[in-house]
Amino acid sequence: MRGHFFGGLSGALLDCIAAGIPTVANRDLAQAVEAPDYVAEVSDKPTGGEVAQALKKLSTIRRDIPGHPATRDHYITDHSFDRYAADLMNLLLPAPSSTSADHRLASPI
Repeated sequence: MRGHFFGGLSGALLDCIAAGIPTVANRDLAQAVEAPDYVAEVSDKPTGGEVAQALKKLSTIRRDIPGHPATRDHYITDHSFDRYAADLMNLLLPAPSSTSADHRLASPI
């Protein structure tokens, strides 16, 4: 259990999410990565009992239940570098306005 700071996230948590493995994370980190529902959140300074309860809850989740692969696939697509790059390019080079040709940005390529 650790928090995130200055943009640092948990590679182990992200690997578990990408693999569709139910896991436990503290609230701060789970919220920072917009964790799907198969990540059980505990408080930022959890007790052993709180972690045990989260693990017990996760032990009832089967990875082959209907919806779990779709949730995983949606998370991977929504948090992919391809999507982030496309979003960044759309911010930097917005599509030309259909009402005004004067605001078009010329492609640098």
